[in-house]
Amino acid sequence: MVNNKRISVSYLIVFVILIAAIILGLYIWNTITKVEPISSDELRTKIEETYSGKVKSMIITGNNEYEVEMESKDAIYAMKLDATTGKVNTMKKVSAAPIESKDIVLEEEPLLTEQEIVANVQEKFEGTVKVVAYQKVTERYSIQVESNKEIINLVMDGKKGTIISQQITGKQITPTLISESKAIEIAQSRLSGELEDVSFEKTNEGGYFLVEIDGDDDQDAVIQVHAISGKILSVTLDD
Repeated sequence: MVNNKRISVSYLIVFVILIAAIILGLYIWNTITKVEPISSDELRTKIEETYSGKVKSMIITGNNEYEVEMESKDAIYAMKLDATTGKVNTMKKVSAAPIESKDIVLEEEPLLTEQEIVANVQEKFEGTVKVVAYQKVTERYSIQVESNKEIINLVMDGKKGTIISQQITGKQITPTLISESKAIEIAQSRLSGELEDVSFEKTNEGGYFLVEIDGDDDQDAVIQVHAISGKILSVTLDD
């Protein structure tokens, strides 16, 4: 009876040792054969090199999968990859890739110099450029051109040189009066004699000279000479 008990205990000990050995063996086997998940950096590099895209987001799930959003040139994709092997389980196009907006930079047209504006005006109009003024707010030039007959006021675009407005006014010509000595000469050409007196009278027509001559033949006269034309208007004899 005692021997039977000893045999039973021996079997029990052997059984326990065997179970422990099996458990230890399985643990060691799992430790040796266990494969760690691919790192996110390694997987990111692999995806971007394979698909020529840009990984926008990446998370690892409890299903031992990486959920990845990748943007390529033409679209955005949602991907699921095995976390251990990196194998693509699913890949689905989500939307078209956003178009990158680019600011369009326009080159600003340069402002014409005063010399360029004057040269432009002289090509189009006869006369002398009297005034050139630049208006900074409107980027325009105000120009005045004067000729013998008229005055031209221009407004020109400061960058294009085009004429925006043009105003022409007639130039008022001030008549030139003959000199007093010329009036005397004209009067004495009509009546030879000695000068007694000369005076000037202003009128709307330019005025006239009154020249008093003591004639050589004792005939006195007052000769009226137009102050502009030099024409003899009248001869009044003094008896």
